[in-house]
Amino acid sequence: MTSLGHCEEPFDYAHGKLRDEAISLYGALKDCFILLDALRISGLIVDIRRNTWLARIKRTFTSILPVSKKRKGKCVNCGACCKLPNVCPFLKYSSDGKARLPRSDSAKAGYVGRRKAYCAIYIVRPLNCRKYPRTESEFITADTCGYRFE
Repeated sequence: MTSLGHCEEPFDYAHGKLRDEAISLYGALKDCFILLDALRISGLIVDIRRNTWLARIKRTFTSILPVSKKRKGKCVNCGACCKLPNVCPFLKYSSDGKARLPRSDSAKAGYVGRRKAYCAIYIVRPLNCRKYPRTESEFITADTCGYRFE
């Protein structure tokens, strides 16, 4: 009987310590979600639940389909679509404010701060880049994009 009493004490201590760590972890996770919501609201990040590699693969395979007739507006060169779900290696910046593109394509580049952003392969960019946002369900950059759906 004494050995049982002896075992319960370390268990109670470990259980209490584990509970304290779980509460601490919960608080940290709650703070992270509050920060992520603030970043999403401020437009610094897009909808993280829909900005996944699986969503990117789906956009790639469905890019052969036509663009929704409900899509209105035009590209404002915000560059947000070039960061889904990570920054495209062809997204380039020029510190002097001048695009490094042929004259006909220089209008396609957008400003990011004082630096000019542009696509290094704009002329041969993939279909999912050309057609984004193709449908309202894949439209996750609404806060910065010039397109909208009616």
